[in-house]
Amino acid sequence: MSPRYLASILLTVILGHTLAEAADPPSDQGKVERLEARVRQLESELKSLREQFAAFQSALDAKAGKQTTPPTQREPKKQQALEIQILAGDWGTAPAPNIQAVCRSAAQAIRKYVPDHNIDPISVRQSPQGPMVIYGTGSAGERRVLLNVKGTYWAQFAFQFAHEFCHILCNYREAQNPNLWFEESLCETASLFALRQMAETWKTNPPYTNWKSYASALDDYANDRLKNVQPQGMRLAEWYRQHAEALRRTGTDRAKNQVVAAALLELLEDSPQDWPAVTHLNRWDKNQSLAFSDYLLDWYRRVPDKHKPFVAKVGELFDIELKR
Repeated sequence: MSPRYLASILLTVILGHTLAEAADPPSDQGKVERLEARVRQLESELKSLREQFAAFQSALDAKAGKQTTPPTQREPKKQQALEIQILAGDWGTAPAPNIQAVCRSAAQAIRKYVPDHNIDPISVRQSPQGPMVIYGTGSAGERRVLLNVKGTYWAQFAFQFAHEFCHILCNYREAQNPNLWFEESLCETASLFALRQMAETWKTNPPYTNWKSYASALDDYANDRLKNVQPQGMRLAEWYRQHAEALRRTGTDRAKNQVVAAALLELLEDSPQDWPAVTHLNRWDKNQSLAFSDYLLDWYRRVPDKHKPFVAKVGELFDIELKR
């Protein structure tokens, strides 16, 4: 007979006895007071009994390997705060805090889909050599981004920073990479993706409340970049075969990068949860010169299973079968 069953019987008997006493009409006021005192005493004893039986049952369950209470739920993992420092420079009329707010908004448009990837602090400097991200890290372990914008051209700031932020996610490194054009195209995609995401976010929740009206300018900037970039009457795979050699020679032909970026944008807007796949790029031996098909195959093999369908779709854009 279980302790809980015994407890229920005991509680029933005690309560029944108490009720029986209460049912007898008291002969005087003193008897009523004594009865009320007895009820209070019994209630206290019942509470104690419940606690003792609960402890006894928990001990039995623990011995039997059972779990009587739900496990403590883990706190949701907090995303590491992204550190962005805007260095003093010739930014024109753009205040550093505003530049920082735009860069943070551009990064967050992508980073919210990559919550578990730790990112080094980022310093941002104005330079005519930009936009670019310098290889390696600075003396404080920071990633160093150069932007070439002056004045309050927030869409341009967002576009340039999102591109360089994507290079950081892609494990950019100094290497002779004939497939650099693909990474550059992917980072062009990141810029377009960020601008379109920001255009929606800023309608209701911009960095500053008086920036809501700027949301449409972000969308316009992205749409202008997308105009007339699709190969007319030609699949991307056909276009790629025509331009493969030129792409391998020059990875930063922006007009060609935009053609590829437009196709990748469609995939990533359909499944933004696949952005973490880019963090598995550029893991191959940098001394190797891979064919593009091998480059994609290496990527496919390195990503977690949940991202393999996405990488396979990228391969399909170029008529490259990756499901081997």
